[in-house]
Amino acid sequence: MQSDNCNLCGNCNELSTLCRVFKRETLGPRLKAALAKQDKKEKIFFTDLLEGSVKWCCPAKLDIDEDVLEMRSQMTADGLQPGFCKEILENFKEHGNPVGAARKDRNYKPYFG
Repeated sequence: MQSDNCNLCGNCNELSTLCRVFKRETLGPRLKAALAKQDKKEKIFFTDLLEGSVKWCCPAKLDIDEDVLEMRSQMTADGLQPGFCKEILENFKEHGNPVGAARKDRNYKPYFG
């Protein structure tokens, strides 16, 4: 994992959209890198936007997004993903979309026509 080479300087938090919008370092890539280094499987990995911008300000040019994806994969394989993720996966399997079946009590009108 790339996080193994991270010195946890925090430069990545400067460009993190979640850190800038919510003003909370606990949503930033530095925390996710620290958790990945310790192989701690936490639901925080499912909050990342995977925007790819943080690697540009990293002095070591590490791509923490790759580690986030790896941790998500491991957690999903272990059945540790949050409930909403399970629901989305089931909807894709059953209905072919993330929101599920269309409600039958609604009168849908075509957008064009």
